[in-house]
Amino acid sequence: MGYDLVIKNGHIIDGTGRLRFKANIYVDEAKIAKVSTDGPEYGDEVIDAKGMIVCPGFLDMHSHADLTLFENKQAESFIHQGVTTLYFTPDGWSPAPVVEMHRKDLKNYYETLAFGASLPFNWTTYDDYFNKLEEGGLGVNVRANVGFGTIRIDAIGFEMREPSQAEMEHMKELVDQAFRDGVCGLSTGLTYYPQCYSTTQEVLELCGVVAKYGGIYHTHTRGGIEGVMEALELSERSGVPVNLTHTTPSDEIYAVIEGAKARGVDVTFDAYPYTAGSSFLSGIYLPSWVHEGGSDAMLERIMKPEVRERISREWKQSPPEMWPNGSRNTPLIAWCQNKKCRKYEGKTVNEVAEMMDVPLIDAFCNLLIENKANVMRVGLNSRLHKNVKRAFQHPLMLIGSDGWAMAPYGSLHVGYPHPRCYGTFPKILGMYVRLMGLLTLEEAVKKMTWASAQRMLIKDRGALRKGMGADITIFNPETVIDNATYWNPHQYPTGIEYVIVNGKITIERGEHTGALAGNVLRYKSKAE
Repeated sequence: MGYDLVIKNGHIIDGTGRLRFKANIYVDEAKIAKVSTDGPEYGDEVIDAKGMIVCPGFLDMHSHADLTLFENKQAESFIHQGVTTLYFTPDGWSPAPVVEMHRKDLKNYYETLAFGASLPFNWTTYDDYFNKLEEGGLGVNVRANVGFGTIRIDAIGFEMREPSQAEMEHMKELVDQAFRDGVCGLSTGLTYYPQCYSTTQEVLELCGVVAKYGGIYHTHTRGGIEGVMEALELSERSGVPVNLTHTTPSDEIYAVIEGAKARGVDVTFDAYPYTAGSSFLSGIYLPSWVHEGGSDAMLERIMKPEVRERISREWKQSPPEMWPNGSRNTPLIAWCQNKKCRKYEGKTVNEVAEMMDVPLIDAFCNLLIENKANVMRVGLNSRLHKNVKRAFQHPLMLIGSDGWAMAPYGSLHVGYPHPRCYGTFPKILGMYVRLMGLLTLEEAVKKMTWASAQRMLIKDRGALRKGMGADITIFNPETVIDNATYWNPHQYPTGIEYVIVNGKITIERGEHTGALAGNVLRYKSKAE
């Protein structure tokens, strides 16, 4: 029998945790036809993987590529890491569903998350969005959540209140339709407005819809041990599995998570190998009351001297990590929508204040006003490295980059995006495995593949075995490493030699072939 692709002479790490072994991989019609030493070493295409590791394509548990993919279908910054499947729309933000009354609000909010990418935003349902995303092809596979923030805006806008019963029913109907359209989970970002205005009961009611479809609850918690306990309570009461996203637990939080696991709560968490975070400049530092009514209302509010004075007072009364002049989490300006403000990119907020020759609070507010709130920041030193390293050794931990699809050319070659966009997976393989010995290759690959596929409720990815989708990454274990830095982020990693998506060679000897073989992996639930 002839095969579409044969990968020979490689060391196979199959994703399940099994020790590596030597074999050939035979691919036919986008599926793995055989993993064996008994077979021909020829096919329509042949890759000689001598000296290299052959493993399943990596699955990213937390990606914000849902809009930048429209600008760069190749998903360059991900595919060059060996990532073949993105689990996106985390943190409660999803581009669908869109209720016409709030289309402008959602589009304005999403402009920051898209790093200036052109937004068609011409869909209504998730089915519409998925169909438009697949037009013209995709470089990677995608899996999606429906975002609580989007659902809440659809129902009640940016109002700081609980929903009425009718509004709650509307939210549940929107979540229900999203699952029927193919999402596999509900995501929340409970520190972001307007999600931070919600109650536990509100989220619990939506988790009831998730349970109906056998989906997952993917949560950016309210923060601290109380936020983790709330997430575990929601899982326990609804029966829905929970993933605590971008989490680097303390001893106290580990004890709570492990205690819940012992009680039967189906819990995991994901993290990335960096001490810095990244998000909206306005998202973490401005108190929730400033955001009421949406971006336009917020911008009008922060023009007033008395409002700025109140914000400044609240900063000084809050923990250091919650204000931009704290000893930790100092924000680096990553991207500004207004081209006149590009001179501030790569500078800390304190440096921006010096450049503007104004107090910190005025620089902060002026920057938001001049960019219509569309400013991204990187929060330097928001985590302790010892906690990050420890997280990667925990059996419940998975890998989520929290990154955007970027590229070192064209319209997405902008600003100073977090290096996690380009380096997450190679950094783990190069630094945490080869250089630091925190994990074995088999352990790291399992977290990146089979364990993540199971969490995403994907049955046909994440392992090299007969019948599975032919998503395959081939890397050099002696050279693989990240190259992106905070001040020079637009750099591909080293050592990712080949990436195959649905049987098509997409990265060949480190270069993109132009193949767009990815698919939207629509969830088919037990309720359908």
